[in-house]
Amino acid sequence: KMVMLGWVNNLGGAIFGLLMGAITLGAILAIIVKYFGPSMLSESLISAILLDKFPLILGFLPSEFDSIRSFFN
Repeated sequence: KMVMLGWVNNLGGAIFGLLMGAITLGAILAIIVKYFGPSMLSESLISAILLDKFPLILGFLPSEFDSIRSFFN
């Protein structure tokens, strides 16, 4: 019998896409804040959430990404 798991594949892809999008936006926002200051994003709710969680995500990166970690610290 064939198992119909297409919905699981779609759900997994959606979750993965949202997670990768949040990581990418967090990195972009962190760079913007680093160079232009936090006043540019002070009124944005989403940017506050992403910037608060971005250092946590950096902790999961392997040691090859130490230069990226030092850039954001």
